[in-house]
Amino acid sequence: MHITIVPPRKAELCNSDGDDRFLGGIETACLELSDALTLRGHDVSILGRPASHRFARGLTDAELERSSGDALLVCNDMRLLDKGSFTQRILWIHNPLSFEKAFRKGQMLPIWSKRPPAVFLSTCSRDTFPSIFTFKSRTVIPYGVTEDFSAVYDQRSGPPRFAFVSQPQRGLKKVVEVFSTIVRAQQSDAEFHIFGSKPSDVGVTEETARQFGIYFHSRTGKNVLADFYAGTTALFCVGAKDETFCLAAVEAQCAGLPVLTLGIGSLEERVSHGLNGLIAGSFEELAHQAVALCRDEELLLLLKAGAMKQRGAFTWARSAKLWEAFLTSGEL
Repeated sequence: MHITIVPPRKAELCNSDGDDRFLGGIETACLELSDALTLRGHDVSILGRPASHRFARGLTDAELERSSGDALLVCNDMRLLDKGSFTQRILWIHNPLSFEKAFRKGQMLPIWSKRPPAVFLSTCSRDTFPSIFTFKSRTVIPYGVTEDFSAVYDQRSGPPRFAFVSQPQRGLKKVVEVFSTIVRAQQSDAEFHIFGSKPSDVGVTEETARQFGIYFHSRTGKNVLADFYAGTTALFCVGAKDETFCLAAVEAQCAGLPVLTLGIGSLEERVSHGLNGLIAGSFEELAHQAVALCRDEELLLLLKAGAMKQRGAFTWARSAKLWEAFLTSGEL
């Protein structure tokens, strides 16, 4: 099959020297899926992708207009569904969208006129997406995880340490507070490492944070993060109502990290309490769960073993197979 993938229009798929290590989740997903589909024998193009990258052929806007093929996969923006000449047109939904916003941006007419099938990342996202969007069908195909995380070998040594890699507005300030007042009070050598945020995001100075074992790191590539996970106890991932999959949580689980969460949004689906993480009812309970993992080695090892079971469930090879089955099902 010839498949064309259209990332979000504002996506930057690489910088000037082709470095794609710091891409966002959607952009990474487009590239990973294209690779996995190509390895299964499909011809894949990506709008805006340099032709030199991996297997995907790059297309310009003008080339997309003249393109044809078996399937057009459009990320989020319904207005791009009428580009080119394709047998099948699918909307790949990565983010939530309200009717008001869709109507204001002129996205409702293409939905009502074309009624494309929609592919969601989780059952949570599928079931909460407004019914006024009249899709032909609603299918769930989860993301995969890059191999960096599934290759991690647990090499914990030294003090217990926890990580946070979400956006700061997703509960970071409160996690910092309970870590400082609860976790450190009961486990004085515990460390909290925060990636992609600054001390100012939570109203502290770097010097003050270090006094409580809290360290801020710049955003890093997935390979570096995976290496860091090899010596990490667990991941704090609070969750958010607009979180449609939470790749960060699954990446951590594949690396053997239990996820400590409030179970908001898709985190309720990503984390099975007592199997691959713990779901708390408050930030204070979240902190006490972290303390429990510091002190109960047996519990920690059980949760780590459960987390690593995600390695076989979330691969891009599996995701590509599900996409292939969907595109050839004859129901589109």
